[in-house]
Amino acid sequence: MDEKRTWIPKLQEEAEIPEIVWQKAEQAFQTIRKDEEGQEWTGKRQNKRSAGSRKKRVFTKKKIAVVILAATLMISSLTVGAAAYFHWNDSFSKQYHTSPEIEKKLNDSNTAKEMNQYAEHDGIRIEAVQSVADNSIAHIILKIQGTEGFELNKNMNFGDIEVKSGDKKLAFFGNFLTDPMERDLSEGLEYEILIQDTGKEGVLNQEIQLIFHQVIDEYEGKINRMAREDYPVVVDSTWELDMILDNEDNGKDYEVNQQIPGTEAFVRKIHLSSVSYTLDLDWTLKKELLPCTYQNGEQGTFEHIVNPPSLVGVVYEDGSSRESACSALNGEFINDEKTQYREYGYNPQIIDYENVSELIFGTEEGLVKVPVEKE
Repeated sequence: MDEKRTWIPKLQEEAEIPEIVWQKAEQAFQTIRKDEEGQEWTGKRQNKRSAGSRKKRVFTKKKIAVVILAATLMISSLTVGAAAYFHWNDSFSKQYHTSPEIEKKLNDSNTAKEMNQYAEHDGIRIEAVQSVADNSIAHIILKIQGTEGFELNKNMNFGDIEVKSGDKKLAFFGNFLTDPMERDLSEGLEYEILIQDTGKEGVLNQEIQLIFHQVIDEYEGKINRMAREDYPVVVDSTWELDMILDNEDNGKDYEVNQQIPGTEAFVRKIHLSSVSYTLDLDWTLKKELLPCTYQNGEQGTFEHIVNPPSLVGVVYEDGSSRESACSALNGEFINDEKTQYREYGYNPQIIDYENVSELIFGTEEGLVKVPVEKE
């Protein structure tokens, strides 16, 4: 058909058309061919025929193009939708207080992404299913399932876990998202690895290895008061997942320039993302002597470095508060005089970082609020 040879190359010049669209277009042309076999192509109105006859259908190049374009738009829309949106892990969303609106926002910005890396052998499959990350903090959600030869049990845990980027070991925290004692084991177990790297390289676009050593019976080990390395081994093997986190590092910088009420700390600025924060303060190194009891029972003192008040939450522009949304992980002085301090933290609640009006700090006098500067 001349029309097909003319219009499809024309469309192909303007946009890349998925294979499934070509299939849909071919089906449409097959329908047109069937109609064409017994009907006259014409632009003239046909005379009325017998009561059982029908009007002849009129096909033009324009209608053929419309058929192809409709198929292209329909399939492309479905393809884009499937790639951009996925169902978040329910346990993760519940634990981190994530609303559907925030989930969509993080999907759109590629802060949250679906994953499908896995390792499977010795009766166990460990699969990474979702990540939520910026360059400092990465949440990796895993599904652990039993396969042939091994049945999950509620007492299991891993003997050891390593998180590495090349030869560098990364700081991390790992735990089950829900209490295994309360889970339906037929659905598998959900596990989270939270990685932190505040260095120059960060966690994004780096080769990362998650290495799981042995499956142990944690319950037996605890009730028998064993050292962890002596816990009963259920499966003596190693599972390794290799991945590159290609999430987008999104966030917002806020100028603050405010004293924290009742303290000597002066907040300069903060970088907030959905999963972490970096806070810069004026704070002078302080030490104090605190009492302690030595192993022999004698009383003594030890020198303690005083940390500045920590960020614990945020207030949104609509006035609502998230008082347990932020938590400090570590900090450091960033000048030789030790008068400028940088605190690194993560967000136990996924936050809407673009709509923050105040920061909430914990002090000896209780919670206090510090406004951020308006743009």
